[in-house]
Amino acid sequence: MGEGRIFRPAVPLLAAFGAGILAGDLAPLPASAMWAAAGVCLIWLLRGIAARAPSLCSPLLLIFLMGWLSIQPWTSPALPPDHVVHQAGSGYTRLQGRVATMPVRRGSRISFVMAVDALGTEMIPTRGHIRVGVRREEGPDLRQGDEVRFIGRIRRIRSFRNPGGFDYERFMAFQGIRCSVYARKGSLQVMARGNGPSAWEDARSRIDARIAAECSPDAGAILAALLIGEKGRISPQLRAGFNRAGIGHLLAISGLHIGSILAVSYAAFRWLLSFAAPLLWRGWLRRSAALAAMAPVLAYATLAQWPPSTQRAVCMAAAVCLALWFGRESDLANGIALAALVILVIFPPALFSISFQFSFAAVAAIAWGMPARLRRMPEGIGRMRRLRHRMLAFMVVSLLAVLGTLPLSMHYFNQVSFIGVIANLVYIPLIGGFVLPVGLASVLVSPISMAAAGLGFRLCGGMLDLGLKLLPAFSALPWGAFTTVTPTRMEVGLYYAGGGLLLAWLGRRRTGQRVPAAFRRRAVILAAFILAAAAADLVYWTHDRFFRDDLRATIIDVGQGSAALVEFPRGYRMLIDGGGYYDPEIFDVGDRLVAPFLRCRKILTLDAVVLSHPDSDHLNGLLAILEQFHVKALWTTGVEGTGDNFDALMAIAERKGIPVPAFDALPRRTRINGAVLEIFYPPPGFQEADAALGGRNTWQRKFNNRSMVLGVRLGGTGILFPGDIERPAESDLVDLAGGRLGHRVLVAPHHGSRTSSSPAFLKSVLPEYVLVSAGWQNRFRCPHPRVVARYRAAGVRILRTDTDGAISVETD
Repeated sequence: MGEGRIFRPAVPLLAAFGAGILAGDLAPLPASAMWAAAGVCLIWLLRGIAARAPSLCSPLLLIFLMGWLSIQPWTSPALPPDHVVHQAGSGYTRLQGRVATMPVRRGSRISFVMAVDALGTEMIPTRGHIRVGVRREEGPDLRQGDEVRFIGRIRRIRSFRNPGGFDYERFMAFQGIRCSVYARKGSLQVMARGNGPSAWEDARSRIDARIAAECSPDAGAILAALLIGEKGRISPQLRAGFNRAGIGHLLAISGLHIGSILAVSYAAFRWLLSFAAPLLWRGWLRRSAALAAMAPVLAYATLAQWPPSTQRAVCMAAAVCLALWFGRESDLANGIALAALVILVIFPPALFSISFQFSFAAVAAIAWGMPARLRRMPEGIGRMRRLRHRMLAFMVVSLLAVLGTLPLSMHYFNQVSFIGVIANLVYIPLIGGFVLPVGLASVLVSPISMAAAGLGFRLCGGMLDLGLKLLPAFSALPWGAFTTVTPTRMEVGLYYAGGGLLLAWLGRRRTGQRVPAAFRRRAVILAAFILAAAAADLVYWTHDRFFRDDLRATIIDVGQGSAALVEFPRGYRMLIDGGGYYDPEIFDVGDRLVAPFLRCRKILTLDAVVLSHPDSDHLNGLLAILEQFHVKALWTTGVEGTGDNFDALMAIAERKGIPVPAFDALPRRTRINGAVLEIFYPPPGFQEADAALGGRNTWQRKFNNRSMVLGVRLGGTGILFPGDIERPAESDLVDLAGGRLGHRVLVAPHHGSRTSSSPAFLKSVLPEYVLVSAGWQNRFRCPHPRVVARYRAAGVRILRTDTDGAISVETD
């Protein structure tokens, strides 16, 4: 090896194994063929070793194939005939099994994972895990290990299929869960109580309860997350504040926590073992202290239930201790790669985990980007210079972590916080220097004296309360954090390719190594390719966002609800409804489905948001949209909803200064960059007319029949958005609009319900395509079979979000 070269075997092994996992996920092939290929590679490798001419290609290819094969049990599992997944969609049935995870209480529901033992009236033996939801009032005493029985309808877990959406189906499959069920009201029975939680779980529960008793709710929630990995009590608002301030990483048990325990444990064991003369005689003091220091680390990780960030930190700690045992200085890059490789070998799907990606991206950026002069404290300097050195190192580490995870933050959370570079100067010493050591010492003391532990928790809670008072000073700064669009995978790859090239170049210059001409040539070619690809990507999205001349409408897959994005020529964007579940606390459609789709389309500003009518499946998703996006106008019919969410929507509009024009003031026909937008229904002054009749037209009282009906047309192609109007409103609309109702594309009124799509209405519209927005296997039977038959009899082509995912229509 040449001068300055370091042998890092874990790096190429990690690259090959990770590439194999990615390939296996993207292109699953018959396992027999891959095993045969692996056998050929092994023979090739053995022949090279025997001939004393080993090739680098054969071992890397073998590792690649092992990575491909390792992911197959999750992506293409061979599920046995008695697996519960084969009973999905078969109607209501009786299930019995054991509560396999701690029940989680959220809103009005309790959820847990159940290991199924039997199902059906005959209790046929069955296996597999299933996600269960029950009403909170029916399962307040449920605990892990209980044997339960209930009646429910088994459903396959299915992702909402929108561009840029989260693949929930794959996420759950990687946990071995492919079905879900909701217990029918009043059917849940506890057949037998389990043995109760394990010793570790019992310890976690006692510590959690003591923390809750000694601290304020927010401080207690943070302390529980820091000490035992219990993050369920952290409110969304508090989590958002930490993320916006750039210190959200402190809530995950990772390198800061594990490093603190390792350092303190190593120092303590080195002092204790120094009294053992045999260890001193043999020179085993450092080795023994390093080995003993891993015991508290492993105990803490077990108490925290081994989240991915903790796994990575423990592997890194083990690498450091092994280096001390063998008396060698560990190479940081090799240690990082080895830690990642160990995690992926144990659990290959970890590669797709957000926490895994964030952890290693941040650590790698710090490891490769940290200047050498900041890595070690200079000797013989004064106290103030030492303080300045530490502060500068803190800031550089924070900045490198932000830059290292920047595209991931944009891709997963659509937010980047640079104020964290400064905020970490306050919160890392506060949490890492005081709260964490005192809190961990209290955990250590808790088996002996819970009263003494409570005192420590109280001190930690007081310090956290102080930190929470300071939090708005960072999180509320308008320039501290930025909302972003979602980068594509190619854009993320270009960022890391460019960053890696820059760090490699600076690394050679920093160490004083001569940059070979061949390296310079390859670097220039790669840099030119990255810049050209980035420029082409920028041109593409600029043209797509602002200079297209066509009309595009997308019916977003929001389940049993409705949301549609209309993209007019040259950049005008309108969102018609936002979907929504009855209880947004259980699942926020706007935040989880509509917003990611908009950001995937590089949209942060909406020229208009339309609320067709104030039912929850159209309204609730708009709460998050108005909060998170720049909305220039909110259109409504003026019909006020009966629930709190309508008032909340109006309050958000008022607080953010979003104009809400009166319905009668809206133009009935508008030309927008060559396209025509027309409001067909309800007629102007409809509320006054209804009041004059004394409310005798009872059908008009329903929100559905007061839906705003919009038509969008470009050239000879039009798309009609009728909301949830039913037969009486359809008849009224036909009388009012006459021949102007003809549109080639119709969004099915009322999700294809049997109350709508009357023959007279269809005859007036004469659509060629009907787009149905409905939930997968919804209980309303939408679209209704009779309506589907009516569409087919009219020669209409039907597209459905429940089977086809998001539906996009384009016309020039």
